[in-house]
Amino acid sequence: MYINSTGKEGATFDRVISSDVDKFRADSPKFKVRRSTPLKTKDGKKAVIEEMETGRPQQPFETSAYIEVQKSVSMMVLSSKTMKDLERTRPVFKKMVQSYSFFTDKVNISP
Repeated sequence: MYINSTGKEGATFDRVISSDVDKFRADSPKFKVRRSTPLKTKDGKKAVIEEMETGRPQQPFETSAYIEVQKSVSMMVLSSKTMKDLERTRPVFKKMVQSYSFFTDKVNISP
């Protein structure tokens, strides 16, 4: 599991998701994706869930949760080499997504 974030840079939330999915699709003719039931985060946001068979040997199965925040999209990702392992770890992934709470977009970086 890992967490990533990307700026929306003028794009809609749905466009950020479709752009991410399109990157996988471009890598593999065997790519499959289905949208799963959304989850609710601790701070009440909706997490859009995409379940993917990527066709990539290093991460053939991946579930991504996309959460829209003020200026960006947070992505929580569960990757697995087998569907069995993905299913086994899915409950922990769901708990992680449901525990998400956006802290701030006002980061102060001091020299």
